Amino acid sequence: MGTLRRELLDRALILDERHLRRTLTRYLEHYNGHRPRPRRAPRPPHSNPRRTHQ
Repeated sequence: MGTLRRELLDRALILDERHLRRTLTRYLEHYNGHRPRPRRAPRPPHSNPRRTHQ
């Protein structure tokens, strides 16, 4: 919410609800489309069930 407020709402003059919805839709498309995404949680190394430790 803070990012949305700082990057968009503090800098734009919203005229009505329709304008707000259109502006938010465009912002979310930009924000989610251009921002690098964090890698998913690292997966455990592949284990070999056939290998046994003696």
